[in-house]
Amino acid sequence: MTWFKFLLWLAGLYVVYYLIVMLWDIARNKKGASDAGWTNELHFDGGFVPQRIGQEDAEEGENPVSALGGVTLKGLFDLAKAQSVEYTRGVSF
Repeated sequence: MTWFKFLLWLAGLYVVYYLIVMLWDIARNKKGASDAGWTNELHFDGGFVPQRIGQEDAEEGENPVSALGGVTLKGLFDLAKAQSVEYTRGVSF
């Protein structure tokens, strides 16, 4: 037996195995899905209604936090002086 024949037999066995598994899964799902009443639909019962918050609802004043979620180094030291951030080591400013 050559390597080519061996690999061909091996590929054939894999194909037959996966065909048997898929046919068994299809046959098993036909019986269970209709009896159980299951669907492939997600449903959330949250009662949450999203609200849009505009600029007029936001607090007035300058915010040191940028739109991307970061602060500048000067802004970080200003927040540390105002004790707005919690830090574990001393900061020299």
